[in-house]
Amino acid sequence: MTVRSRIRELQASIGRGTQGPKREREVRELDGLVGKECILCSEFAIKMIEEPFITDADSKDRWAI
Repeated sequence: MTVRSRIRELQASIGRGTQGPKREREVRELDGLVGKECILCSEFAIKMIEEPFITDADSKDRWAI
């Protein structure tokens, strides 16, 4: 089973109104699958946090508000 198909399966199950511990398990699994693929939530994004938005090579006037 691919990650995409598992995500769809979990979304369908949660959308049907699954309740109780099963729903909580499915929501956690879905969050984990979606979160690890998200560029904003990934380890790559965390490593990029130290890189400045504006470098010395950029025109600072373009960033002025």
